[in-house]
Amino acid sequence: MRSAMVKNLLALGVTLVIMLVVGEVILRLGFPVEDPYRARKQGMTADAKYIESQFAPYQQLELLPEPELPGMPAKARFSTDNLGFRGPDIVQPKPPSEFRIFMVGGSTTECLYLDDTMTTAYVLESFLAGRLPHGKIAKVYNAGKSGDRSYDHLAMIGQRIVHLQPDMIIVFCGINDLTAAIYNADYLHFPSGAKAELTFFAQVKLLLTEFQIPRRLYYVYRSIFRPKSDVELLTAIGLKSDYEEKVALRKSQPVSDDFPRIDLIHYGNNLISIVGLARAHGVRVVMMTQATTWNSKTDPGIADRHWASYRNGVTYREDMLDSAMNLYNGIMREAGAAMDVPVFETALMIPKTRVYFYDDCHFNMAGARKAGELLGAFLLENNLFW
Repeated sequence: MRSAMVKNLLALGVTLVIMLVVGEVILRLGFPVEDPYRARKQGMTADAKYIESQFAPYQQLELLPEPELPGMPAKARFSTDNLGFRGPDIVQPKPPSEFRIFMVGGSTTECLYLDDTMTTAYVLESFLAGRLPHGKIAKVYNAGKSGDRSYDHLAMIGQRIVHLQPDMIIVFCGINDLTAAIYNADYLHFPSGAKAELTFFAQVKLLLTEFQIPRRLYYVYRSIFRPKSDVELLTAIGLKSDYEEKVALRKSQPVSDDFPRIDLIHYGNNLISIVGLARAHGVRVVMMTQATTWNSKTDPGIADRHWASYRNGVTYREDMLDSAMNLYNGIMREAGAAMDVPVFETALMIPKTRVYFYDDCHFNMAGARKAGELLGAFLLENNLFW
């Protein structure tokens, strides 16, 4: 009898192992979820903190902006092409009739919670249709990615774009570099120092999260028992937006009179490097200043929608943030003048109101449409396609 019990237990154990292996294979191949400790593991194996930023090809998402966000769609389709950009599939070699444009930047370029047909890049392409000389057709590819900074843009252009035969690269950036400075980012990406010893429990945790089933158990546990940290709340990007939580976090903190930390030298150097890299490949560069709704005089009520004024444990005064952003835009203007690069004044052309923005800096449907059309007119008026 004891022998039969042992056999039954062994059979049960083997069955459970087989079920776990089959389940893991199915989840890994068909329904993978991201490793919650991916960044930590990469940091343990890399000599520097920088990891290339990109989207996977043919990614398909349906995103749900909160109904309270002004001027936003009820839902938005986010999709990427054959090389991981928002836009049409990229044909190589480039057809003779195509004038190929890439828009590079952070979330203000990406337009995550706007439908594929509502982004600034899509509007620009539509505006240019039939307006280019010599039978050329404009194709605009959106290489924006939330959180990317000028060093990410430099890497994106150098590693992911220049070999695709672009005719023009439009760089729309600034606010993420200001955020990086506030968080004391290391622009040179030097290692932060000696790595801490991992406890046995930490080693087990990192090992288990190499597999899909433990990852899912982790996410279930975290959703029930562990609230988001400030950093997680501010940086997390979900299929349904969570700006109300972000706004509530900002409102819960006292306002500081300190001026935010800035790092203009590295920002300017990166802009100059971007221009030099593009020109080395025969590509024209256009830059766009960063638009925000901070310190709005025309729509003071939009301040109630702001969340990005809370950074690194501090809520900054809007006039201070506006002044800091103006300094970054000034550096872009100086770089443009020094390198003979056209600068489109997004910051001056788009009014700081809920008509065009749904928060601190992100365009709603009307904002993306206005920015795309004004940008297209700017490119044509300055003969940048000839």
